[in-house]
Amino acid sequence: MRSENVLFLVQARLRATRLPEKVLKPLGQRSLLANVLFGLPPARTLVVIPEGETALREEAERLGYQSFEGPERDVMKRYELAVENRTEPILARITADNPCWLRTAVDEMIDIMARIQADYAVPTGLPLGLGFELFTRESFLKMCQGRRTPQMMEHVTPGYYLDNAPYKRAALEYPAWESVRELRLTVDTPEDLRMMQALAKVSGTEPCRLLRTDFVRMVNEHPEVLAINSEIVQKSVHEVQS
Repeated sequence: MRSENVLFLVQARLRATRLPEKVLKPLGQRSLLANVLFGLPPARTLVVIPEGETALREEAERLGYQSFEGPERDVMKRYELAVENRTEPILARITADNPCWLRTAVDEMIDIMARIQADYAVPTGLPLGLGFELFTRESFLKMCQGRRTPQMMEHVTPGYYLDNAPYKRAALEYPAWESVRELRLTVDTPEDLRMMQALAKVSGTEPCRLLRTDFVRMVNEHPEVLAINSEIVQKSVHEVQS
């Protein structure tokens, strides 16, 4: 089983609490959303957005991608509605604040899931912002039928980690990233956006095209750029919007 069996779900919104409308901000020659979508197959990708966010839907359409609108406050329900009529057996959850997410890991993760019959898989040992989640459509729809906590409603997948959850998890470590593991490569605050824009400028390419060797070079040649957002504290999965 390879990535042709995957439905890519890119979670995006305009009303972000720390950096509103960040997905429309420019990074290099394209928007943050366009960086995240880079390389994804339009026929098997949905931009999953809250109801009524017309500008975001129009941006997705401009880029050649379909969007799916669902409840603003219940993101898990938004995902459930988005996939209920799809047939792809594997779902990939990618958040639209991660332009550098590790696209090259998708096939490896799918192979692991198939080999051990896992319901859920993540890459580990990566800088913040490179990760993504894979899970089976079957297990996710099963989870949606059970009790939902506020964390599940906002963060979608915590149910895979609940005590006594009937799901098999897998993780694949990426030790080659050890030297740059502490980098913050997500866009959640104004400082994150400034860092990514500066990174695009000094690297001469867009964040979606950067490789591990590029980040190693940036650490050595432009540590001042990567320091721009180094003091930002990441929000916990246990935090929910009030």
